[in-house]
Amino acid sequence: MKYKRIISLLLVVAMALGMLSGCGNNQLGQTNSTQSDNLATENKLEIIDELDISDLWKQELCHAVQLGMPMDKVKQDKVSGKEMMELLDWFVNYAAAEKIDSWKEQFPTIRESNAQLSRFDAMTALFLAAEHVGGEYASHNYGIMEMSEGINHSWDADYVSWNLFGGFEAHGQYSYGAFGEGYLDGAAYYYNLGRASYFSGEYPFPLDTDINSFAFDVPPTYADAVLAVVRLISSTDADLFASEPTEIEIEYLDIANDKREQIHTSATDITDTISGTIYYVSNDGSDKNDGLSPETAWATPQYALSKQLRSGDAVLLNRGDSWTIKASDKFGLTSSALIIPEGVVLGAYGTGEKPLLRGALEDANSVDFWELYYEQGVVKIWKAIQSIYYCPIIVFNNGEKWASPVMPRMDANGQYLSEDGTVFNVANEFVKDLQFASLLDMTQLGANTNIENSAVKGELYLRCDKGNPAEVFEDVAVPQAASGLVLRTNATICDIALRYFTCNGALMDGYDGFHSQSVLHCEVAWCGGLLKGYIENHLGVFEPSAAGGALQISSTNVTITGNHIHHCGPFGLIVAIHNNADNPSSCILHFEDIYVANNLMEYCGSGIHMGDYADGDIPGTKGYITNLVFEDNLVMYSGQGWVREMVWQETGGSSANLSAFETNDSAIDNDGIYIRNNTFYKSAFALFSLSEYHLDRSTPVNALPVFSGNTYVQYSNKPILQKNRSTEFYYPSNDTIKSVLGDQTGSLIIVER
Repeated sequence: MKYKRIISLLLVVAMALGMLSGCGNNQLGQTNSTQSDNLATENKLEIIDELDISDLWKQELCHAVQLGMPMDKVKQDKVSGKEMMELLDWFVNYAAAEKIDSWKEQFPTIRESNAQLSRFDAMTALFLAAEHVGGEYASHNYGIMEMSEGINHSWDADYVSWNLFGGFEAHGQYSYGAFGEGYLDGAAYYYNLGRASYFSGEYPFPLDTDINSFAFDVPPTYADAVLAVVRLISSTDADLFASEPTEIEIEYLDIANDKREQIHTSATDITDTISGTIYYVSNDGSDKNDGLSPETAWATPQYALSKQLRSGDAVLLNRGDSWTIKASDKFGLTSSALIIPEGVVLGAYGTGEKPLLRGALEDANSVDFWELYYEQGVVKIWKAIQSIYYCPIIVFNNGEKWASPVMPRMDANGQYLSEDGTVFNVANEFVKDLQFASLLDMTQLGANTNIENSAVKGELYLRCDKGNPAEVFEDVAVPQAASGLVLRTNATICDIALRYFTCNGALMDGYDGFHSQSVLHCEVAWCGGLLKGYIENHLGVFEPSAAGGALQISSTNVTITGNHIHHCGPFGLIVAIHNNADNPSSCILHFEDIYVANNLMEYCGSGIHMGDYADGDIPGTKGYITNLVFEDNLVMYSGQGWVREMVWQETGGSSANLSAFETNDSAIDNDGIYIRNNTFYKSAFALFSLSEYHLDRSTPVNALPVFSGNTYVQYSNKPILQKNRSTEFYYPSNDTIKSVLGDQTGSLIIVER
């Protein structure tokens, strides 16, 4: 059988890693004989192979074996309340072992029930277990929920056995996500709609596509219950069950590796093109030197760019060196940024890696920066000894690892809240190693504060079980400076690395009439995620909303070529038309001749995000785009990595930040937006999110982008296109490519998992 090959491969991997358990209702390591364990595992896999379910679901059950889940009843055609709770006991112990004792005290009635469980009751039990674990498991993704527009949502009240859960009002400790206390049935249902496995794409309890509903009148099997738990886990950990790439996937991964290597090793010699004076900057230099040669280099780019530079001059940074751009105490997103004056080039000289400009806090690499805040068992939580600005991500060893953000909600008075409505407590909310929370002091300001244009600070907490973060890791990057560089008219940056800026790595500034900027052969990474503020939901609770990304184009005649842009979000490349209320006569609202080509974009919220926000800045004004060309780019894994974890916790409409190319946040009038000869590879949501209407949702734009010659690689169960904010979805097919997108020369590759 075809599936035997899958089982054999999983067995080899499992035995090599020593990860699989024996038979029975126990967890890992319950038998003494390795040979016995492996035989038991093989028996389980053979039983899975005999089930009448899809190969994809069989692979998910193999993952359950790999995790050590109870599997001895997997052929059973029903699951009782008692059996469901045994599975959920395993899950709580897996996800938050410190909470297992308190969980086992909950819901005694269903724990003793041997009766067949209804699908809705099983869904409800799963939801309550996730709520008890808290953290990432308790959240739901608005973007996934938006995909449920056409589903038949009706259900019968008789599907819920309230007595199993202690009655309708017995769950005061649970907040029911964003749905409010007293809505257990609706909360459980919509929670199921807000989770999707990153391996299979299935909801925990899957949709019956033949009847377009969740078939609540069909009781779940034991295998259904196991699958629901596996999908819940893999909806939180996107990399847990990574599959071996297919041959066609390997082809594109090789292309990406070659492009990445080419960009990182590029050493553009621009000296012959410089008409003015060349100045040199090195870590070994001195700001007392004249800067006119590598031997008499200045020490800091801050000093070099503060000099009276003229159009045609260049400032070259020594390859292999790095500098920190420190956060400013002044208001404004660009107050800390270095200004590249008109006609000036910021480039590189020497050999080695690209010179690096960092926006991270230098003190975070000191052992003295971290103090032990909480310790219980293996859990260690550390607190920064000083107040800091909002930090969207913590990166270790230049991207080797990162800490996952926990972004709590807030009441109107600026008090942080847990999912259950109590005061937020990091000791309860950090359910796994390397999670962090950046908690601003909002109690004097209130939740309505515009955080992005304020200088508010707060506390930073990081769970690091192995010890003091500065001892565990060689480099701990805590982003603080909002923006790295601001480019004025005819300014260029070339062969520069920009990392760890909370708003943007670089801004092509057109607010004051500057234009014609270029970013060439640069690396821009780990930028964005700046907390704009908190938005009130229908329950009167304020939820976080983030912004920022790698590069922002708010100008005209801009060139972005040959760059590696990765791990930036919620957006990657941002084309944003803004007006300047302080200087509207100088602000550029008509963008012409924007050229974005030959870039590699990976793990960004959206590869490119486009929006016209002029009316929000000055009512009655509008932007326009003429001849924007986006070609020969490779856009991969949009909405995945740390950005996905951050977007997951944002307020509504987050799907707009999970697509390779999107105009969903606001559409733009245009005379030619051309998307041609690119490869768009495996987005977490739709590859494209496009809107035919302006922000008012009623005024149509004149045209959508023009697609031609692109390659579209997408999961079979993820959309190619979302139109008009979730009212229309189009899944992978040649008809979607040619008739809906209008790409007559495009090609489609469907990934069947």
